[in-house]
Amino acid sequence: MGLRRARLEDLPRVVEIERASYSYPWRESLFARELENPFSHFFVWVEEGMVVGYACYWLVEEEAYLANIAVDPPWRRRGVGRLLLEESLKRVRELGGREVVLEVRKGNRPALSLYRSVGFKVVGMRPRHYEDGEDAWVMRLKIQEVEDDGAGDYREAYGNQR
Repeated sequence: MGLRRARLEDLPRVVEIERASYSYPWRESLFARELENPFSHFFVWVEEGMVVGYACYWLVEEEAYLANIAVDPPWRRRGVGRLLLEESLKRVRELGGREVVLEVRKGNRPALSLYRSVGFKVVGMRPRHYEDGEDAWVMRLKIQEVEDDGAGDYREAYGNQR
C-alpha cells in the first residue's frame, strides 16, 4: 500500500515497532501528541494491511528535524526505511523545506549508512546524548540551496527595498 498519515488507531502498532527498535522507546503518549502537533508530520508505511514502519519529522519554517523513524524488524533490509526516508524528504522539499537535521547514535551503522546514502553529512556530535551515555552524531542534509542575491535576508528584515 505505501505511505499514509498516521492515525490514532496506528499507535499500538507504532509503539510495538518502537519498542522493538530502540532501547529507550517513546511512549504512546508522545506519539499521540505528534498527531496534534501542527509542526509534526507523522507517517506510517503499510504493507499487507499492516503498519511496518513510521517516520515523524517536524517542519518549522525551512528546517525539518527528523525526530523518529523505525521499521519493524522482520521488514528491515527490504527498502522500507529508505522509502520512508525518501518520501519524507520529498514532502519536506514540496513544503519548502531547505534542510533536514537529525541525530543518530554513533554506533548505529545501518542508520548512518542509510542517511549518508541520501546525502546527509555529519556536522557535529552531542556527547552522552542518549540515556545510556552514547554519543550522537548530528547530521544535516541541504535539500534546496538558498538563492542568494548578495543581500541575504538583510533587506527584507530591515525593509530596505532599494
